[in-house]
Amino acid sequence: MKERVENLLKELKERLGIEREVKIELKRFKRKLAPVSLTKRVIYINRELIPKLSDEELGYLIAHELLHLKHGIYHISEFEKELLELSGKDLYLSLYRKTWKGYNFPILQI
Repeated sequence: MKERVENLLKELKERLGIEREVKIELKRFKRKLAPVSLTKRVIYINRELIPKLSDEELGYLIAHELLHLKHGIYHISEFEKELLELSGKDLYLSLYRKTWKGYNFPILQI
Protein backbone atom coordinates (compact mmCIF):
# COMPACT_ATOMS: atom_id res chain seq x y z
CA MET A 1 0.00 0.00 0.00
CA LYS A 2 2.75 2.47 0.94
CA GLU A 3 4.75 1.59 -2.19
CA ARG A 4 1.73 2.30 -4.40
CA VAL A 5 1.32 5.73 -2.81
CA GLU A 6 5.05 6.54 -3.00
CA ASN A 7 5.18 5.62 -6.70
CA LEU A 8 2.23 7.89 -7.47
CA LEU A 9 3.80 10.70 -5.45
CA LYS A 10 7.06 10.45 -7.37
CA GLU A 11 5.31 10.44 -10.76
CA LEU A 12 3.05 13.37 -9.89
CA LYS A 13 5.86 15.48 -8.44
CA GLU A 14 7.70 15.11 -11.75
CA ARG A 15 4.60 15.97 -13.80
CA LEU A 16 3.88 19.05 -11.67
CA GLY A 17 7.50 20.20 -11.56
CA ILE A 18 7.80 19.95 -7.77
CA GLU A 19 11.41 19.38 -6.77
CA ARG A 20 11.35 19.93 -3.01
CA GLU A 21 10.90 16.95 -0.73
CA VAL A 22 7.34 15.92 0.08
CA LYS A 23 6.49 13.09 2.44
CA ILE A 24 3.36 10.98 2.60
CA GLU A 25 2.01 9.38 5.75
CA LEU A 26 -0.87 6.94 5.87
CA LYS A 27 -3.22 7.53 8.79
CA ARG A 28 -6.76 6.73 9.78
CA PHE A 29 -9.11 9.70 9.88
CA LYS A 30 -12.81 9.76 10.71
CA ARG A 31 -13.71 12.79 8.57
CA LYS A 32 -10.68 13.65 6.43
CA LEU A 33 -9.57 12.32 3.06
CA ALA A 34 -6.08 13.68 2.53
CA PRO A 35 -5.05 16.73 4.55
CA VAL A 36 -1.69 18.41 3.94
CA SER A 37 0.74 20.24 6.21
CA LEU A 38 2.19 23.13 4.24
CA THR A 39 4.88 23.78 6.86
CA LYS A 40 6.02 20.16 7.26
CA ARG A 41 5.44 19.36 3.55
CA VAL A 42 3.60 16.16 4.49
CA ILE A 43 0.51 14.77 2.80
CA TYR A 44 -1.59 12.57 5.08
CA ILE A 45 -3.68 10.01 3.19
CA ASN A 46 -6.62 8.34 4.89
CA ARG A 47 -5.52 4.71 4.86
CA GLU A 48 -9.14 3.51 4.89
CA LEU A 49 -9.65 4.98 1.41
CA ILE A 50 -6.64 3.52 -0.36
CA PRO A 51 -8.09 0.04 -1.08
CA LYS A 52 -11.30 1.65 -2.41
CA LEU A 53 -9.61 3.93 -4.94
CA SER A 54 -8.15 3.24 -8.36
CA ASP A 55 -4.64 4.52 -9.09
CA GLU A 56 -6.19 7.41 -11.03
CA GLU A 57 -8.42 8.41 -8.11
CA LEU A 58 -5.63 8.09 -5.57
CA GLY A 59 -3.38 10.07 -7.89
CA TYR A 60 -6.01 12.81 -8.00
CA LEU A 61 -5.99 13.09 -4.20
CA ILE A 62 -2.20 13.25 -4.13
CA ALA A 63 -2.09 15.78 -6.99
CA HIS A 64 -4.68 17.93 -5.22
CA GLU A 65 -2.52 18.11 -2.10
CA LEU A 66 0.68 18.64 -4.10
CA LEU A 67 -0.98 21.62 -5.75
CA HIS A 68 -1.71 23.05 -2.30
CA LEU A 69 2.03 22.83 -1.63
CA LYS A 70 2.71 24.53 -4.96
CA HIS A 71 0.01 27.23 -4.90
CA GLY A 72 -0.98 27.59 -1.23
CA ILE A 73 -4.06 26.66 0.70
CA TYR A 74 -6.69 28.37 -1.44
CA HIS A 75 -8.17 27.01 -4.65
CA ILE A 76 -7.07 29.84 -6.91
CA SER A 77 -7.68 29.67 -10.66
CA GLU A 78 -4.16 28.34 -11.40
CA PHE A 79 -4.72 25.55 -8.87
CA GLU A 80 -8.05 24.50 -10.39
CA LYS A 81 -6.78 24.78 -13.98
CA GLU A 82 -3.70 22.66 -13.31
CA LEU A 83 -5.70 20.03 -11.44
CA LEU A 84 -8.30 19.70 -14.19
CA GLU A 85 -5.60 19.55 -16.88
CA LEU A 86 -3.88 16.79 -14.93
CA SER A 87 -6.92 14.68 -14.14
CA GLY A 88 -9.98 15.79 -16.10
CA LYS A 89 -13.54 16.48 -15.08
CA ASP A 90 -14.74 12.86 -15.22
CA LEU A 91 -12.15 11.67 -12.71
CA TYR A 92 -13.02 14.53 -10.36
CA LEU A 93 -16.73 13.69 -10.51
CA SER A 94 -16.07 9.97 -10.03
CA LEU A 95 -13.98 10.62 -6.95
CA TYR A 96 -16.54 13.09 -5.61
CA ARG A 97 -19.33 10.52 -5.87
CA LYS A 98 -17.18 7.77 -4.36
CA THR A 99 -15.73 9.64 -1.38
CA TRP A 100 -16.39 13.33 -0.85
CA LYS A 101 -20.17 13.12 -0.96
CA GLY A 102 -20.20 11.64 2.55
CA TYR A 103 -17.81 14.30 3.83
CA ASN A 104 -20.03 17.28 2.92
CA PHE A 105 -17.51 18.80 0.52
CA PRO A 106 -19.01 21.19 -2.02
CA ILE A 107 -18.72 20.16 -5.63
CA LEU A 108 -16.53 22.41 -7.77
CA GLN A 109 -18.22 24.44 -10.47
CA ILE A 110 -16.43 22.97 -13.47
